[in-house]
Amino acid sequence: MKMNQTDSLIKGVIAAILCCAVFSCKKAFDITPKNVVVSADAYRNVSDADAVVTGIYGQLMGIASQYVILNELRGDLMDVTGNADQYLRQISTFSATSTNPYTDPKPFYQIILNCNDALKNFQIMVQDNRMSSTDFAIRYSTVGAIRSWLYLELGIQFGSVPYVTSPLENLDEVNDQNNFPRLAFSQLLDSLIQFTEALPYKDPFPSGTSLVTSVDGYSTEKFFIPIKCLLGDLYLWKGDYVDAAANYHYMMNYADILYPAKNSEQWYETYKVAYTANLRGPLWNNIFTEPYGERYSNYEIMWDLPFDENFDPGNPFIHLFYNTGSDYKLK
Repeated sequence: MKMNQTDSLIKGVIAAILCCAVFSCKKAFDITPKNVVVSADAYRNVSDADAVVTGIYGQLMGIASQYVILNELRGDLMDVTGNADQYLRQISTFSATSTNPYTDPKPFYQIILNCNDALKNFQIMVQDNRMSSTDFAIRYSTVGAIRSWLYLELGIQFGSVPYVTSPLENLDEVNDQNNFPRLAFSQLLDSLIQFTEALPYKDPFPSGTSLVTSVDGYSTEKFFIPIKCLLGDLYLWKGDYVDAAANYHYMMNYADILYPAKNSEQWYETYKVAYTANLRGPLWNNIFTEPYGERYSNYEIMWDLPFDENFDPGNPFIHLFYNTGSDYKLK
């Protein structure tokens, strides 16, 4: 998965984060800070809901390096260089201490709690007729799915984890095992599969959906997690190979949903190694070298979030992999 970020995403992140927070100011002035979005103002209509969704997905950029390091630095195809710090070396040798920042689950749970807040408020919005049932189904599902993906990652990395599905004002409440007992990975998978299968919308977004737009010149068409692919991963980790294969088969034939007329170049090439790739070299290589949204490699990419050098957060992989000077920490 490619990852990037923009200033509009940051605005959405602020909306998503702050709707969970509590702010105060001196009564003598009775001034509402201009950079604060309180919960009552964050869920007025579909546009507000879209900002929250985009903000939650924007937060994923903050865990990009942690996600790659935890998954790949303990694998066979990545290693540290002489520039790596003690924490990267610990991950590489399976000897991480409690102070290692890469093994801190809090960044994942912060996004999860924002997901929980959004899911609760989306339900209130549709009940209060501030959102149609169709708009609700899409937004509830894409936020619910990214929460399931975050929990899958936590389960893969940490084994047993607290499974929190309610909004919390304080992140430290997650540590209360009386209210949130840890679930073993197998139990967690059962809960994630049940929840994700019950999401009201699991297909590609329909034409005209306001979430599919352009943010600072980047199309959001592939910002949002493909839920059927996620289900394939969940079933695969569970060892249910038949259901995993069924969901992966759906993804392999995604073009049938996206381009039902079956008479376009996109239908022939979406998620397939197509003949046009040979004009520019192997398609698998283009996925990692072509710019965001490039025509041919984009047919193969399923989920794509763009970093942008002009906006925070900066691309962490430059400082990890750039093979010149002290920035070259991983290979």
